[in-house]
Amino acid sequence: MELILGKAVVNSVKEHGVRVGDSLQVTPVMGRKGMRTLVRKRLQIALWSNHLPLLEGDSWALPRFGGESGGPLFELLLVEEDEAWEGAAEGGRYLLRSKGRVAFQINGVTSFESFIERFDKVVIGQNVLTFLPGNESQQEFGEQSMREVLGPAITWNMKVLPHDVSVLLEGETGTGKSYFAKEIYQKIGRRGAFVHLNLSAFAPSLLESELFGHVKGAFTGAFVEKKGAIREANGGTLFLDEVDSLPKSLQVKLLLFLDSKRIRVVGGCGEIQCDVQIIISSRVEAELLLKRGEWREDFYYRVTSGIRYKLPHLRDHPAAIKKLCSLISRQEEVVMSAGLISLYTTLSWPGNLRQLISHVKRKKIYAHQKQLEIDEMDEELLQREGLLAPEEVFVEKLPFATLEEMKRMHVAKVYKSIRSVESVAKILDISPNTVRSLMRA
Repeated sequence: MELILGKAVVNSVKEHGVRVGDSLQVTPVMGRKGMRTLVRKRLQIALWSNHLPLLEGDSWALPRFGGESGGPLFELLLVEEDEAWEGAAEGGRYLLRSKGRVAFQINGVTSFESFIERFDKVVIGQNVLTFLPGNESQQEFGEQSMREVLGPAITWNMKVLPHDVSVLLEGETGTGKSYFAKEIYQKIGRRGAFVHLNLSAFAPSLLESELFGHVKGAFTGAFVEKKGAIREANGGTLFLDEVDSLPKSLQVKLLLFLDSKRIRVVGGCGEIQCDVQIIISSRVEAELLLKRGEWREDFYYRVTSGIRYKLPHLRDHPAAIKKLCSLISRQEEVVMSAGLISLYTTLSWPGNLRQLISHVKRKKIYAHQKQLEIDEMDEELLQREGLLAPEEVFVEKLPFATLEEMKRMHVAKVYKSIRSVESVAKILDISPNTVRSLMRA
């Protein structure tokens, strides 16, 4: 654990830096927004009076109100990788500096020179430059298919799904069963609604009414007619979540509907035909439910006779954890250190996707910054899994770092707050060149 933490802290500045292949989104004070990929070692930026933005080649022009047009006022320079930077950001990282007396603002802080990190927002003459991790960074997390993230862990072929086939999704809590149910519905394209009913959220006495509906006066308290989830989903898809909690008495009635596509409303007369595709999810494998006597045998065979997917545990797929961390980082606009991601691939994540996403969002709230490192919240995870004794904390191990590592860590810490090379040099009473050298080491 010392090694993971030491590398995470010492390399944090290098890991977060904008590099070749990242994206620059330009929101000009006048004209249309533009997106460019950073491929050049040197980019010169000038301000031009009452001029639409020109974002071509290695010399850009950004509009300004009033004043005179100037030559190159700012320079985005690629600081090349050296031997001390081995394993860090490939191709080096970018430094933005003013070439005159006009400053820029980076995340609200005025500066004349600053290394640029992912998700930084730079304001030059009321034009906003946003630095993003790669061209794909504009994708929202919800748009990214989870089956691509989990890859071959799921045997997934949407072409084999007819419009009326029943689907069984099995997986632990937080493995994305609700997500996949909605994706199946969207891919198949049924004309009706998608209705989600969590069976464990209702008392057994109310479940029949929730599923099949009731007529007015069917029982005490039935003051109005209730349509029921199956009729609400007529022509569409009904997702029955946590069907492992369904009582045996209702398993018979649900089985009859699956066979005939007809229901009898509680207290009603006659049967009603319903065209509904059923997607069922269970936290427990169907064979185990049958073995424990919680499922009827005929219900088991009917439910498992359709399409069946077993959603994998996140702990079994470290590569998926890395991809998820990348997706969450883009969605939440944070940068997770390599040490933090490496630590996450070693944890069991009993809450799977949901736990990982919630944990990172919580870290972001308490961090008050976009760079996320190993901290006390991660120590809590390790303690719960028995990987860290309560009296052990990572910060106690920091004094064992070398003197040179401590110097680099301290400069990085000050720089994260100040974001100005000159100001850091003044505060620490060292030269700006020494600051740049320590941050590149």
